[in-house]
Amino acid sequence: SMVSVHKVSIVLLSQHNTMESLLERGEKLDDLVQKSEHLGNQSKAFYKTASDFAIVAFESFLGVKASIFCAAA
Repeated sequence: SMVSVHKVSIVLLSQHNTMESLLERGEKLDDLVQKSEHLGNQSKAFYKTASDFAIVAFESFLGVKASIFCAAA
């Protein structure tokens, strides 16, 4: 009957819209994963740079302390 055809059309349209929404969410999730990976890489690079700087600063501090100690002796 005409009512059944109309109901089937509504169900198909609803499924189509749901699938489009899922695809859009999937694309958004892919973007978030990429951004997260990029942020993780930046964080690792920052940590390495900060660690390297801390080592150099500490070695410099030790050098100053050693020269003061040697001068006092």
